[in-house]
Amino acid sequence: MANFDRDVAASDAELAGRSGWWNFSWSAVILGVVSALSLLTVLMLFGMALGLSSVDPYTITRNENSYALPVATIAWIVVSAMASFFVGSWVAGYLSRADRDSSVLHGPVVWALALLLSAFALGRMFQVNPRDIATAENPNAGALTYSSLNDQEFTGFVLERAKNWRPGNPEEPVNVSADNRLRVNPDKVSNNADLIKFVRTNTNLTEAQAEDFLESEKGSIANAQAETQKRWERQNAVELARADRARKMASAAAWTLTAVAFLTLAVSLGGAYLGYYSRNRSGYNGRDYSRVGQPLGNDLTTPETAADARRDVPPSAV
Repeated sequence: MANFDRDVAASDAELAGRSGWWNFSWSAVILGVVSALSLLTVLMLFGMALGLSSVDPYTITRNENSYALPVATIAWIVVSAMASFFVGSWVAGYLSRADRDSSVLHGPVVWALALLLSAFALGRMFQVNPRDIATAENPNAGALTYSSLNDQEFTGFVLERAKNWRPGNPEEPVNVSADNRLRVNPDKVSNNADLIKFVRTNTNLTEAQAEDFLESEKGSIANAQAETQKRWERQNAVELARADRARKMASAAAWTLTAVAFLTLAVSLGGAYLGYYSRNRSGYNGRDYSRVGQPLGNDLTTPETAADARRDVPPSAV
């Protein structure tokens, strides 16, 4: 063991003095990145398949207010990432054909490139427009501010009443509760420019007839507007709760991935060193790799053996 360490130290010093302070191999890094990402993809697909086959929808529904990631998910992400980056860095360290320090530095390079590619792939995979999600879940959520005319139930109610209304119809008194009056004042219904424009656009009523219609139906329309606002408030509260839950889950995921990034960096350094160590233990040290055009193997030639070889060569062969 002592002789091996001295041989490795000597070959490292020889290679460092011959090739500068860092003998870098992009081919080793690329192979390491490919190995790391391939293994990570396989492990993540296996974990996804295992999770989907054992998931309980009722458990998800019951835990809807939970903001933490499942412990099993976190553990599998950590194990998969550490194993993948270790293998990739080991491959880069083994194939780097450099001295110890340069071989170990191949690990962080593999880590950085694999991390960037993984982040890019995840970003492309989960690139979703939040506005599209809100519209898909609630067709009335297109507007950022409240308007009763964005509610299909309210607009349908108004149009049905307007199409059945005739000039001179007696006003039907409708009781407007105190709670609804806090939201909509019935006396302002007939002066609502948006309602007048909506009725004129979707019916054959003139402006004066539209005002008379709204005046005669102001109680029922005020109640309908108040109920529309209540529905919007409930839906808005649900969407805000979902957004807050998504924010907290994203925060937990970000902290988890940050911890995974630092752990995989340490694992990459260790993997690259073990790759270098395995290469030298197998006899493929830096001194062998530094020779161009010669087969790999232990260099057992010494000045004495070279002189003996020259003495053994016949004069006719020189």
